Amino acid sequence: MGGTASIRIVPIHSKTTIQRTELHNERKEGDLTGKHIDKNKIIHNKTLIGSANDDFYRKVVEKITEQEFTDDGWNISESAFNKENLRFANGRKVRSDAILAAEAIAHYPGQMNITEMGDRYPANPDEFQKWQDNTIKFLQNKFGKENVINAVLHMDESSPHIHAVVVPMCKNKNNENTLKFCHYVDGKKGCAQLQTEYAKAVGYERGVSQQNVNYQSIKQARAILTQSVGAELPPVEKRESAKEYRERVNPEYEKVRVQRDVATADVKKYKNVQKQAAKKDQIIESQKQQIDDLNKRLKIAEAEALKYKEEKEMEKLGMMISDNTQEENELYYRLQRNYITLGEKYVMEHSKTQDIIDKDNDGVDDRITGFRDEDHDGIDDRYEEPEDIGN
Repeated sequence: MGGTASIRIVPIHSKTTIQRTELHNERKEGDLTGKHIDKNKIIHNKTLIGSANDDFYRKVVEKITEQEFTDDGWNISESAFNKENLRFANGRKVRSDAILAAEAIAHYPGQMNITEMGDRYPANPDEFQKWQDNTIKFLQNKFGKENVINAVLHMDESSPHIHAVVVPMCKNKNNENTLKFCHYVDGKKGCAQLQTEYAKAVGYERGVSQQNVNYQSIKQARAILTQSVGAELPPVEKRESAKEYRERVNPEYEKVRVQRDVATADVKKYKNVQKQAAKKDQIIESQKQQIDDLNKRLKIAEAEALKYKEEKEMEKLGMMISDNTQEENELYYRLQRNYITLGEKYVMEHSKTQDIIDKDNDGVDDRITGFRDEDHDGIDDRYEEPEDIGN
């Protein structure tokens, strides 16, 4: 397998951010954040956990309060479940700085092919499917199967990746359910450990750990993030802290970073495609030459075949002529035999009343051989006006 495994985990503190994540991940209400999204490829996106109709914040509230709402019940109660009013099932209040959820973003590190139109798709479908399965299995093992409330595969951006939303629920020292993100990912060391564990789980080389910089000011936060990806990030909102800004722009930062990495890979891939195209042209030229040679051979073979056919036709005609000559000879001999037989019959019939006429003294009746001397003058009557024999 090529490439390096990369996963990012982004803590989510507010209801607004959870709802914004839902709009982006499920492409709801026409949300197409980022110019890199290809609208024609949205149909290839796939929800791996949950459904496209899930209300992310409702799922989070149901996990925290340990209760399920009907659609009507949620519509009535939603406004009462703002973060400041959230309580666990035992009535304990959720802290104002608690991390309500976290979004994990895992990018496919396998080889991608590029079509002539510039579309990218996994070179090995089986490997791609295995990466999906292993990523979901890793997230469920890491955060608890029941805590992974949604996971979506995006195929409409620059490279395939999975967005997964988890609720960091765990047990506290009193064995009570609580929200504790650091239980799963604890600071910079935890991010590094997450990278190592994920790479091992999906079978790829380990990627670079997520940066965990303690920004001293909002200006420094934006400057560092912008410099690291070489692109302008969203401006700071009014009364937004450095921590809040980092949390808000981190998904955009990840997208830009991925775009940069993909663009670099695309350039390298394009050069390889050019080399392959040059080799392909050489092969095509060689094939054309081979085809020309084959065509020449074919023409020679066709000429020889035509000549052979003509010779066979002449041979066949000769045989037919020979056969006709043989038939004529056989007919001649058959007629000759029939003539002799008739002559012998004639002699037999007339020898009873007449003597044999043998003018040439050869012992054969001259009437059979053709000698005629009806007037007994010793001259063949065939050279005279013959008289009817037998009268």
